[in-house]
Amino acid sequence: MAEQLGERMGKHAGFGVVFVHGFKSSPAMWDAFGRLTASDTDLEAMTPMRFQYATRLVQPGPLRRIPTFDTVADSLKEFMDTEAEGFGRLALVAHSQGGLVVQRFLARMLIEGRGEELKRIRRVVLFACPNNGSELGLKLRRWTLRANPQERQLRPLDEQITDTQRTVLRDIVNADVATERTCPIPFSVYAGETDNVVTPASARGVFPDAGVLPGDHFTIVRPDTTRHRSYTTLKRLLLAGADTDPPTDIAISQRRPAITGDARELEETGHYVLPAFVARPHDHVTRQHFTEIAAGAAVELVLLRGGSCTGKTRTAYEAVKDQLTDWQLLQPRTKRDLITLLEKQHLPPRTVLWLDDVQDCVTTCPTCAALRL
Repeated sequence: MAEQLGERMGKHAGFGVVFVHGFKSSPAMWDAFGRLTASDTDLEAMTPMRFQYATRLVQPGPLRRIPTFDTVADSLKEFMDTEAEGFGRLALVAHSQGGLVVQRFLARMLIEGRGEELKRIRRVVLFACPNNGSELGLKLRRWTLRANPQERQLRPLDEQITDTQRTVLRDIVNADVATERTCPIPFSVYAGETDNVVTPASARGVFPDAGVLPGDHFTIVRPDTTRHRSYTTLKRLLLAGADTDPPTDIAISQRRPAITGDARELEETGHYVLPAFVARPHDHVTRQHFTEIAAGAAVELVLLRGGSCTGKTRTAYEAVKDQLTDWQLLQPRTKRDLITLLEKQHLPPRTVLWLDDVQDCVTTCPTCAALRL
């Protein structure tokens, strides 16, 4: 088993792992993991990198300040652009507050339209991250650390943290494709069995891939042997991340195009019911044209024009369903997906390229240029 894992990792030289520490901590907190991974031949192709940022309880003097999460996230962004620049495959591993920093970094990358640059991140692992905040000593913290911007965002129901997690869940965890504003990256989050600083409920948050590991808030990231479950879990996730392909940059639905049905049926049953189709004279003309297309070998452009809500989509749908039954149908979801699809020429023979509301697809010059290919 160890040899197989080593072979899998060896195929991906240049796999980097960025470790991010937590509140009032430092990169030294990863020493235990560092010692174990350094002696593990299965992970010999892994390059660990430790990101450090300023964090403390109070900042004496007027010449310095404690950075906000946004500032630290931007620092991590620069770290990824420089120290981690040469790695085609990466994993982000964070403890406690570091997990919130990682999420803020990812959200800010999407805000800047740099989602496709995140494709090299194959896994995010969070240990004891206060996804729902930490209530330990909350009243005392509010009084004694009221000037600390990092402590304020560790409180439950912080607005920025909530907004950041909404973005991460929608545009990363549940994303299907890499675009400027989305990038699918698997998250694995873990709570400590005896952690009272960040409770299991807070550590798991709303992430679908969540678990519990032995230890409290600190010992969960201090495994003493390679048999410790925190170590074996992280090793498994790193090997899986090193062995995955990047997410696709083309979002294509290969199902039949969606046709809106009767709204009353939706209200009564929870499902749309497609109304019975009544063919009109132009439907027979359209079907005949599609029959000729199926018998020929040329590339054809079929454009259906008409007033709003007159059944153009239904006409095309029924014609494709009846006359091109063994053809595949590709339906790009966005303009960028259409451009990528055409430029990479992912259009095999006997394929229908479905462009509903085509006027929305060709209003930009790049899209028009791609269509001319």
